[in-house]
Amino acid sequence: MSEEIKKNEQPQVEEQPKEQEAQKPAPITLSMISKGTLELAVPIRARSADVSVLHYDFTKLSGWEYVEAMDSDTASRNVFQVSKKQALALFAAAAAKQAPVDDKGGRLYDAKDIKERISLSDAQRAVQVATVFLVRSAQEAGKNTYGE
Repeated sequence: MSEEIKKNEQPQVEEQPKEQEAQKPAPITLSMISKGTLELAVPIRARSADVSVLHYDFTKLSGWEYVEAMDSDTASRNVFQVSKKQALALFAAAAAKQAPVDDKGGRLYDAKDIKERISLSDAQRAVQVATVFLVRSAQEAGKNTYGE
């Protein structure tokens, strides 16, 4: 009888169906976060027009533009952590590359317009986007460099 009581006292563990196990979230790939759209909560003003959406594409940036963005925060001393200023500068450069072209062939706005006019809440999201991109791209670079 004591064996029967012990059997009943053990918690019943429900087995997960194999379908649920297979539904693990797919890993975030670099190509998934390299490009996108940031809908602004507060439009920025550029050339007498309101801009409410910023398209960005980090793959369009050159190495020089990356370095310029990283050098934008002279106070940053930690090479292993991107500062908010650096992340915003990188996002602004990526978004400026995707800015619409006017009838004279010039861009509607540039990185400086974005950095100076973006609202606080939109800047927070832009910083997050750029930081996630930088972290993921560093992970990919590590795989390519070190075979991890």
